Amino acid sequence: MRDKVDEIHSLGAEMIIVGNGNSQFATAFKKKLNLTAPLYVDPSLASYNAAGLKRTKAGTLGARNWLPALKALFTGNFQGRTQGDPYQQGGVFIVFPGDGLVYSYISKRPSDRPPAKKIVEKLKAEQKKLNK
Repeated sequence: MRDKVDEIHSLGAEMIIVGNGNSQFATAFKKKLNLTAPLYVDPSLASYNAAGLKRTKAGTLGARNWLPALKALFTGNFQGRTQGDPYQQGGVFIVFPGDGLVYSYISKRPSDRPPAKKIVEKLKAEQKKLNK
């Protein structure tokens, strides 16, 4: 998604990242990945629970994670020291003022997320509806 931030901004939207580690981790993470998007932390997992996101050991440690982990490793993406809850899965949400939630994707495992292209397409479609 990092490479889509400018396109997201051009659509009048903002990408916000929420992690579950501490603020020191977030600062280092943002710097390491050169993130320009706002990054918040919620070690209590209250926002994750409110959003209906899954917490699962099987999702994190299951067999379906080994191939994506190897692909990441071979492309230079190394797993550093785990910060926060390693069993908490994430998700993607598009929220519009007044319209509320217009898209949600709840991840089943760390590598489970929709393609960035799909998210931007959904955002464009919703923007088009607003401009009618």
